Amino acid sequence: MANFFTFIRLLLIPLFLYLFLFKGDLLALLVFIAAILTDWLDGLIARKLNQVTAFGQFFDPFIDRILILIAIFALYLKERLPLWALVLIFSRDVIIMLGYVELKREKLETKVSLLGKIATLFIFIAFIFLIANIKLGLLLFYLALIFYLISAIGYIKKGFVQLKLARGRI
Repeated sequence: MANFFTFIRLLLIPLFLYLFLFKGDLLALLVFIAAILTDWLDGLIARKLNQVTAFGQFFDPFIDRILILIAIFALYLKERLPLWALVLIFSRDVIIMLGYVELKREKLETKVSLLGKIATLFIFIAFIFLIANIKLGLLLFYLALIFYLISAIGYIKKGFVQLKLARGRI
């Protein structure tokens, strides 16, 4: 059941993009909020019903990254965020995903950190304001970006330590 909501979130992403770019902010905002709610629901259901799966542990944060990257791309196209923000978040997420793949290749486990969850929540809140074209959204985005980058540093440090331990270099 939890993975069903993850799949629904994936389907909502192109709908959000289409609505935001071609139909208007309000419908896109409602779809974006629905996508965020499916993220919350799948996690809640997985934990409450003990349905945590390897699929969900991988695809849930992966689909969050896709949603974030599509949203920031759309916000850039609508001139609500600068290009450097798009490049920074895209680079951060690609580095984190590549690190995750390397850890998996070495058969090492990693989990989403509390700071990573908070950073994603802050990014989502900022995006809601930006999609609604509320000026406060830009300030919220910059604050969220700080958390987002700090969480990346934590993931990278933890990943390097895990890899060094696994390869006998510590």
